[in-house]
Amino acid sequence: MLLRAGAKFTTKETLWQVFFEKIFVAFYRNDLVSHAIVHLQQIMQEEWLLQTAKETEDCAESLGQGITLPTMIALTGPMGAGKTHFAKGLARGLGYAGDVTSPTFSIVQEYHGGRFPLFHFDLYRMKSADEIIALGWDDYLDQNGVLIVEWADLFPRLWPSSVQLVEIKIWENGRKILYQK
Repeated sequence: MLLRAGAKFTTKETLWQVFFEKIFVAFYRNDLVSHAIVHLQQIMQEEWLLQTAKETEDCAESLGQGITLPTMIALTGPMGAGKTHFAKGLARGLGYAGDVTSPTFSIVQEYHGGRFPLFHFDLYRMKSADEIIALGWDDYLDQNGVLIVEWADLFPRLWPSSVQLVEIKIWENGRKILYQK
């Protein structure tokens, strides 16, 4: 309910309600709220245009070097976009020196020996969230490690409250990577 001319108030609650409604309307009309939201998104989002798989891996390696625990990275993008290359680079950034392969058939690969354990999921073949939970999903989330999840967009209800999103798009001569903290 917005304030109308000539309105009378009898309670403190009504006065406060009108006061906050007026402030909200003032912000909304001046578009300050949407400007603040856009600014916040820009602060929390980075974008890279990359041409090769090596550049994708190098980009992810630099992100991996700055990771704090616990972390889940949701990887999204079409088939062949470079999600596994991104996971390889991230593993390198965490200090893992071994081979990193796609967990397409195994669903999850565990990598130990870096700064933090890395749990690499590929949810492409999964049919339901219940299947993923049955694999021990909650146990992986409870471990003090990094989860990198390919095809995470298929099951967003499984995401913890704080998740980093990496969207990889096939772009003109390479890849466009959008990273949201």
